[in-house]
Parts: sequence; C-alpha cells; structure tokens
Amino acid sequence: MGRTTPKVMVAECPDCETNIRFHRPLKLGQIVICPECEADLMVRQLNPLELYWAFEDDGKYDDHDDGIDWD
Repeated sequence: MGRTTPKVMVAECPDCETNIRFHRPLKLGQIVICPECEADLMVRQLNPLELYWAFEDDGKYDDHDDGIDWD
C-alpha cells in the first residue's frame, strides 16, 4: 500500500527560458501559463515535453494595414 510519487515533467518556456515543472499529466494541445512571464503556452510534444506559444501572430490581422483607406 505504498504511495507512488507522481512523475514530475519539466519543460522550458520558449519566451523567458524558465524551466516549468508539471506535477500532473499533460495532454497534447493543452494550454498552460508560464508562472514566470505569464506567457500562454501550448503543449506541442509530450516526449520529450515541449511547449510553444499558444497564440502566434501570423500577420493576418495587422492593425496597421487593414485594407481600408481612411484618408
């Protein structure tokens, strides 16, 4: 009746390079927040654990070039 210690997973934040420790299992595509820089991150790969920015700016919706001539 021994208790097993949960496996701790560690991944690096791509924004601030902080090592983030996870004590619960993660799922592919799950959104997590970096405790250091508060970046929204997504689980990109499980083994090895890899995080990536959850919401990338693809340039599609650029505020400076909306196609409307305001002059």
